[in-house]
Amino acid sequence: MQVYHFEGAVIASHPDDQAVPEGAYGDARLLIAPEGVEIGVSSEGAPVIPSDLTTLRAIALATVSAWKRLAQDGGYEYSGKRIDSDSRSVQAIGHAVQMAQVSLSQGRDLKLPWVTADNTTIALDAQGIIGLGVAGFQHFAACHERALVHKEAVRAAKDVESVREVLRAIGAW
Repeated sequence: MQVYHFEGAVIASHPDDQAVPEGAYGDARLLIAPEGVEIGVSSEGAPVIPSDLTTLRAIALATVSAWKRLAQDGGYEYSGKRIDSDSRSVQAIGHAVQMAQVSLSQGRDLKLPWVTADNTTIALDAQGIIGLGVAGFQHFAACHERALVHKEAVRAAKDVESVREVLRAIGAW
C-alpha cells in the first residue's frame, strides 16, 4: 500500500485495489484521514483504520469530500462527448458562457470549436456554449447532492459497521 498527501490529508489506497499513482486517481478507492488522524499499515500492507466511531466518522466525512472533488473534476457528458471539468476547464467554460451571453445580447451569434476530453472538436454556437455550462453545473450539483446524502448517512450512523457501509458505497461512486 502506498500513501500520498492530498490537500493536507493522507490518501491511502484501499487494500482491494492497486496503489494510486501520484497525481492520478482513476477508479481506485481512497480513504482520507483528516489531519491528525493516521491510517496505519498492517504487516500485509493493508490499511489499519481506527475502529472507534468518532475517528471513523471523521475519516468517512473527509473521504466523501475528497470523492466529491474527484468526481466533480472527472468530467461530464455533453452532446455525446466527455467534457473536462477540472478547475482550469471550468474556468474556460465560464468565460465562454459569458461571451456567448454577450454575443446573444448584441444580436450576434458566437461560434466556437470546443475540444473535448478525447481531443476531438465539437462546433458550438452561443446556445450550445450556454448548454455546455448548464450541463457542467448540473454535473457539479449532482456530485454535491450525492456527497450530502453520504455525509448524512455517516452522521446518522449508530455504529462502526454502518460507517463502513457508507465507505463501501463511496467506493462504488
